[in-house]
Amino acid sequence: MRLASALSIHRGDVVAFVGGGGKTTTMFALARELVADGWRVLTTTTTMIAPPRPQDGSFLVLASGQRQACRQVELALHGQKHVTLATEHLVEQNKLRGVPPEWIPVLGSLVDAVLVEADGAKMRPFKAPAAHEPVMPTGASLLVPVAGIDAIGKPLGPQTTHRPEVVSALTGLALGAKITPQVVAQVLTHPDGGLKGFSGERVIPLINKVASTEELALARQIARPMMLCPAVDRVLIGSAARDQVTECWRHVAAIVLAAGGSTRMGTPKQLLTIAGETMLARVLRTTCSLPFHQVVVVLGAGGSELLPLVPPSCQVALNPHWQEGMSSSLRIGLDSLGPRAEAALFILSDQPLLEADTLLQILYAYFGTEKGIVVPEYGGRRGTPVLLDRKLFPRLRKVRGDTGGREVIRETPEEVLPVQMPSADVLIDIDTMQDYHNLIASRQANQG
Repeated sequence: MRLASALSIHRGDVVAFVGGGGKTTTMFALARELVADGWRVLTTTTTMIAPPRPQDGSFLVLASGQRQACRQVELALHGQKHVTLATEHLVEQNKLRGVPPEWIPVLGSLVDAVLVEADGAKMRPFKAPAAHEPVMPTGASLLVPVAGIDAIGKPLGPQTTHRPEVVSALTGLALGAKITPQVVAQVLTHPDGGLKGFSGERVIPLINKVASTEELALARQIARPMMLCPAVDRVLIGSAARDQVTECWRHVAAIVLAAGGSTRMGTPKQLLTIAGETMLARVLRTTCSLPFHQVVVVLGAGGSELLPLVPPSCQVALNPHWQEGMSSSLRIGLDSLGPRAEAALFILSDQPLLEADTLLQILYAYFGTEKGIVVPEYGGRRGTPVLLDRKLFPRLRKVRGDTGGREVIRETPEEVLPVQMPSADVLIDIDTMQDYHNLIASRQANQG
């Protein structure tokens, strides 16, 4: 996945990079992508950075005053798409001294996007800001707090962390203790840490330098608590040096469909028990154990009986038109979503064998793709739950009858990402009393 897509960059954005673990590399990687798309890009700093390398493809401008800077940047843009601006080149340190933060809005009028490194980390993978940091550019619209995965498991100290005493004060982690994923997440989303000084609308942290399966597992442990922070829109996992975003974590809502009348069953199947727990309670317990942005439970027939089974953390949506089929419940569920939900995972209440790992595999697959539909498969057959990106919600709203999302899947095959599952649980739902008895018998045989 491209960094520009994962960050959802818009023309006119002022992007501020803070933290440690590869800010400069990330800034120039993003600039290269935007230039490849035909954008005019200005990279700069409000502190100090290393000069651009030849592979960064940037034209360096040095200017001591704002009017001179604007004039020289404008001239450079006649022949260049990417300009790096500084006020001075400190030759002995091989560093560029940055520009005052108040210059940024005027400079931004000359280009499509301004990318700004807003603090320093002395080449450490992890940091927390001092009292005078960051130097946030005026008008910053997107904040990207960065940390390197190579900090995890290392002692909190000057070898791994810039300003370790500040990290200790923010998190309570003792100096010399091992840095954990939870500590990194806490610092990146702390109002006096990664979020300090930012008043814009969008925050997308980056967990950088992730190149192995083991590092990806650790990065996911950082991403999960960060997604619970109200200020965070997305979390990226990847390696800017490799021009790679491995996963783009987005807010996903779960919509549990429990409005059906169980006509073939003859009794509310959501109330049937397995190992002493109703099917609906089992599905909701599994769903609520995962980091969904929102859990909506759509009730219809038998709603008064099912309502006590819904945990307080879930949102109940009543479907008075449940007899019109599953499509009516899909629309009710979509109408209940908040604006930050970028996708919805539709979960049937009659799939009691669903495990949390199954739902996680679907989420991870979505985080790693730009396709709009994720469908689990087993043995060449497609099952449920199915995840749909927000861009497909308008199509889903047009579906009528009891077909669910199958029509949207059929109409947009290019958007479908199938995910192979290790068991047939994604194919098993309970529609008849015989299905239920077969399931009970199968469980008893397996336990025996």
